[in-house]
Amino acid sequence: MADRSGLSIRTISDLERGRTTTPQRRSIELLADALCVDGDSLEQLQQAARRRSVAQCPACSARWQLDELVRREKHG
Repeated sequence: MADRSGLSIRTISDLERGRTTTPQRRSIELLADALCVDGDSLEQLQQAARRRSVAQCPACSARWQLDELVRREKHG
């Protein structure tokens, strides 16, 4: 994923582990491009990334969205 997105392995790991809860807009754009996410799914991902607190909406958190997209990519 790091190679495809141009993001560092650490950045992706931090997102996956929830260490980064408010990722930079460009990071989300790069991940979305690497995962071929567009349309409504891209809008949902961007909205989730803008949330300040995972506690506000755990199911909508950027981490959950990213995990789901990576799962889809790995398992078709």
